[in-house]
Amino acid sequence: MNFVFSIGSASNASANQTVDIERVKKTSYFEVSSTKENGKFTVNNVTSTVTRIEGVEADAQQSKSDKYYYTLSGQRLTGKPTQRGVYIHAGKKIVVK
Repeated sequence: MNFVFSIGSASNASANQTVDIERVKKTSYFEVSSTKENGKFTVNNVTSTVTRIEGVEADAQQSKSDKYYYTLSGQRLTGKPTQRGVYIHAGKKIVVK
């Protein structure tokens, strides 16, 4: 598989780097390292690395006073939902039938 990615800001956006990686599966995950080897950033296979989200805390007062509705994927809606589904409003699940 061939990866092409930008290695800079707007001033050198045309400076792309290409990396060839063999034996890539559908469930493979990679990270572009900040370290360089032979003048190029290294790309590491992190498929077997365990990642997780830790330390997420919700402010109960803020979620209760939140006037917006959200989808389960976290998208904020512009108004009260009219389509059937499950939504989040004021820190609670709301079912629209």
